[in-house]
Amino acid sequence: LAHHLLEEEYPEAAPYVRMYKGQVTWFGPVYRFEGIGRFVLGLPGQIEVLGPKAFKAYLHEQQKKILW
Repeated sequence: LAHHLLEEEYPEAAPYVRMYKGQVTWFGPVYRFEGIGRFVLGLPGQIEVLGPKAFKAYLHEQQKKILW
């Protein structure tokens, strides 16, 4: 689901989405966490964040705001 939504909402992202170890994986630049963070947090349980640590920390902080 997340893969199809990403390519539908952001067609310019298609070149950065590849299969890796049997999963659809993002291999591209991220300039700010706000946009991709909104996308990830909007699809709970659909996306596994592998890194970087700074992005994981950003998501954790955003989750705290949601749960507050």
